[in-house]
Amino acid sequence: NGPAGSGKTIILLAKIIQLVKANDQNRIMLFTAGGFTTKQRIRDTLHKADISSEEMQYTGIRDWISNTETIIQKIKDSTQKNKVVISSFPGVMTDILTDILGRLSSSNIHMFIDDYQLKLHWDVSITADGADALLRRCNETSATNLVWITCDLTQNGGYDIRLEDKIVLSFIRDMPSANLVTLSLNLRNTCDITSTLSTIREQMVLRHNFSGMEAAHIDIVFPVPKSGHFIHGPRTVVHVIDKRVEDDGGGLVVDVFNKELDKLCDTGYVTSAQHRYSGQ
Repeated sequence: NGPAGSGKTIILLAKIIQLVKANDQNRIMLFTAGGFTTKQRIRDTLHKADISSEEMQYTGIRDWISNTETIIQKIKDSTQKNKVVISSFPGVMTDILTDILGRLSSSNIHMFIDDYQLKLHWDVSITADGADALLRRCNETSATNLVWITCDLTQNGGYDIRLEDKIVLSFIRDMPSANLVTLSLNLRNTCDITSTLSTIREQMVLRHNFSGMEAAHIDIVFPVPKSGHFIHGPRTVVHVIDKRVEDDGGGLVVDVFNKELDKLCDTGYVTSAQHRYSGQ
């Protein structure tokens, strides 16, 4: 678990490369929430490491529901020719992903799941037991296969913790501590970014009710940003708004943007003050 830029996908790819290079018989099934660009970058990285890969194509969630057996066979067939098979998540249907993990266990195919936070959000708010079932399946599968999951709990989890702490209970409390890694150093970090993230974290922690939740767990869900390196760059300004922006139709946010644009124009970096933000 870690925020954007902390190196989750980099570490995941490094582990994939390590596994394939260590044993030529190892195969990888990689599920990712990323779009075309992310998948292409993953394939480019694997290609540079001389590792063959293939992206599975499917038309949508109906494919996974009606053709699960066929898809499982396609995965197995693809691993006969490629070291790594890449696919998007099967919709928001965690039970399908759980089923796939079970069917691929005890094989030479190891499972990697990247950027799973959005699916956790759906599991908590729609299918309450989905995250628990997936975690149980991962623990069962890990007896014979490696299972890696990366996520950014702060990104899609922070405002859902109130729902019975399901995310925390499933993926933190019940996860063996030796298997849980929290990344708090942003690899794209600068002093400005650290300052901004620290302010956001402070406000989120202050505004949520964490009664009964251990401090160590709060630090896992909301990692404390480590100080970044200094570079000469744009000036960062943080505005903390103490009211719902919907209450005034977003006018307050528009005013903030326009004030900052006016200041930017005064510096000479922008030649015209006509670039007013309308909020559209």
